[in-house]
Amino acid sequence: MTDSIQPFLETNLLKTIIKKQGTLKHNFYIFSGGFTEIIYLKINEFDISESEKIILKNRTWANYFQTKNNKIIGISQENSQMLLDDAKGNGVKKLIKNFPGKYFLGCGDGSNDVGMVPREKGLNMAFTEHVRRENTIKKADGEFQNFTEIINWYQQKQF
Repeated sequence: MTDSIQPFLETNLLKTIIKKQGTLKHNFYIFSGGFTEIIYLKINEFDISESEKIILKNRTWANYFQTKNNKIIGISQENSQMLLDDAKGNGVKKLIKNFPGKYFLGCGDGSNDVGMVPREKGLNMAFTEHVRRENTIKKADGEFQNFTEIINWYQQKQF
């Protein structure tokens, strides 16, 4: 798993964003250079219904391990969605088309992360808790230094 997705999945951020009275609160998608098999393990720990876990897993765009004899031997080239250039941006474009008029927040630690959301459709924020890349910060609309800042920002918004 990438360094950036592991802490994200282990915080209360996802629970804060996706859960309200035992149900998914918003259309929430995960775009990750990590691996679905690991992300799915974390989703299974969320206090949401089994059907909502399936929905969230279906909203996860990430890579897949290639296995042989129950051993990981590499990345599945045919099933991994995030290996292509601008995969995150293309994924967000599909969401924008499917959800016209909605507000989007892209957040990540790399240049491809802060370019996910077109300016007129929302914000792209640099996440700098683990790694601070000046080039990423320059491209972003702002900066979150930790997940507490994301949670605080999110809770102040009226969606």
